[in-house]
Amino acid sequence: MYSYTKYSTPACAETTSTMANIREIDIHSLDSMMNAADNIILVDIRMEQELRETGIIPGAIHIPIHELGHKLHTLMNDDREVVFYCRSGMRSAHVCSVLAMNGINNAINLKGGIIEWARHNKPLSMPARLAS
Repeated sequence: MYSYTKYSTPACAETTSTMANIREIDIHSLDSMMNAADNIILVDIRMEQELRETGIIPGAIHIPIHELGHKLHTLMNDDREVVFYCRSGMRSAHVCSVLAMNGINNAINLKGGIIEWARHNKPLSMPARLAS
């Protein structure tokens, strides 16, 4: 079982060279992958309050960053690419960096996060459990 907490490093220990090892995708490439029905898993790691403020990319699953350790095993044992995103791409880049440092190669960071997605007027939706 993967433990994000077990693998995480203090934020101050992050370096540019560590972050350079992650795989990233821009919003246009992600949009193309989604429209082509490519077999990906899209994971929003923001806190629930952040979802209430902006919504979520349609088709994404919500797993708050503090709950990732409990669900990484299932996600990362899938053969599909897993695209992580947050508000700006920083927290999701950290997640991808930690996973890459531990030999997990199917994690991809969405550059610019949901801010960049929304800035280009890409679709957003409100998860049903938050819509009321």
